[in-house]
Amino acid sequence: MESRPKRSHTVTINNIEPRRDVAGEIIDAHDGCLQFFNGRFYLYGTAYGKTDGLTNNAFHVYSSPDLERWTLEGVLLKERPVGFYFRPYVVFNPNTRKYVLWYNWNPNPKEWSGRAGAAISDTPVGPFTIVNSNVQLACTNPGDGSLFVDDDGTGYYIYTAMDMGYTVRVERLTPDYLGSSGEKSGIVALGVEAPLLFRRNNLYYIMVGELCASCPVGAEAHVGISTSPLGPFSLVSNINRRPDSGPDMFTQTTTNKFSRPTKAPAIPAQETWVAKIPMSGGPAFIWMADLWGSARDGVMGHDLQYWSPPLKFNPDNNGILPVENVLQWDITWAASPTRFSHPEVIAVGNFLAAPKFTQPDPAKGNNLAWLLATSPEATNRDGVLAVKLAESACQQTRFRTAILVGTLAAAYAEAGRFDDAIATAQKACKLASESGKQDLLKKNQELLELYRKHQPYHEAPARPSDSLNH
Repeated sequence: MESRPKRSHTVTINNIEPRRDVAGEIIDAHDGCLQFFNGRFYLYGTAYGKTDGLTNNAFHVYSSPDLERWTLEGVLLKERPVGFYFRPYVVFNPNTRKYVLWYNWNPNPKEWSGRAGAAISDTPVGPFTIVNSNVQLACTNPGDGSLFVDDDGTGYYIYTAMDMGYTVRVERLTPDYLGSSGEKSGIVALGVEAPLLFRRNNLYYIMVGELCASCPVGAEAHVGISTSPLGPFSLVSNINRRPDSGPDMFTQTTTNKFSRPTKAPAIPAQETWVAKIPMSGGPAFIWMADLWGSARDGVMGHDLQYWSPPLKFNPDNNGILPVENVLQWDITWAASPTRFSHPEVIAVGNFLAAPKFTQPDPAKGNNLAWLLATSPEATNRDGVLAVKLAESACQQTRFRTAILVGTLAAAYAEAGRFDDAIATAQKACKLASESGKQDLLKKNQELLELYRKHQPYHEAPARPSDSLNH
């Protein structure tokens, strides 16, 4: 196990490159949570690997002393029924001294029949033993859910009921956190998923977003507040909505209904957790969200996860101010003078904000990217923008469309990123071959040889029919 941070230690939180463990492997932990137990951080999540997400997924846990050096501790559930597994959340029960894991799973690959499961362990890294694979809740088909433990040790589960119009409720748990006490809130929201619940001072916050089944466009993040974990909640803000999208007209504050996906997130990500980070003046709250379809190699297990700088709260209505698309930011740790084993944040800063960029339709973005990468006129070419547009198109289609992946390879070549161009062109060839598109395969093979010579592809003015996008 790594040594603890020195008395002053700065870590860069990077949102544009894959996080890696101490062995150099990309961290595969999605739609889960980040917890702080006994002076160490634990990142829990679903490991998707090279699957499409609808398979017998595993749950991984990583640990770190400083959010930089991550160690893969192993698989949480080693003995479990076959099914689709999502959204692992772990909390510590101060009454039983056990670590409790809740998760969502579906035992039937042909029929979406969600269940909530509960498991326990003596340690935060498991392995966890399943106690109840079908926790009885107020609905019969639960979907996304997450855990919350109040300051008095009472546990709660906030979840989406798929069989009730994707309504969200909060249920108080039994003292051992292994079941519902039967005490529940009213309907918190309708037509949403990825619900979260946390406490700041004397207020309870819920966050929900529109339906986003691994969608690369992401989902907005609506915020409600209450003086009770069981509500009622009043909607006060939307922290992941593009400013140029106008007012949030899709929320009805009297019913908390969200009528349809708004598709206007500022950050193309779906929320998964709000983590509490220790600071001398009180905890900082970090918004975590999965950037589905963001992996450059198209592997779902390599998709990135966005970690925001500490959230800012509106003093007027206690809502949360909008998050910004920050590419990276620094966090400086210092050992507590009274508890050396308990690191604290002493500073955050050096934010590098991302340039404003709206994801276009994949087909339109692809065509513009091809022009910017391959135009015969040098004044029309822009490799950097071509890469951004082509990556966006591929992310939205999960890198499964040969013609879009071929355009991305051409964009990489124009930007001088020939190693990326070669690897991407090889993937385009594979996709074209698998889809039986021989002409497209032949064209990509020709371009691959060009990239291997470290040469970009530029169309000839007299032969526009040579275009990969013709």
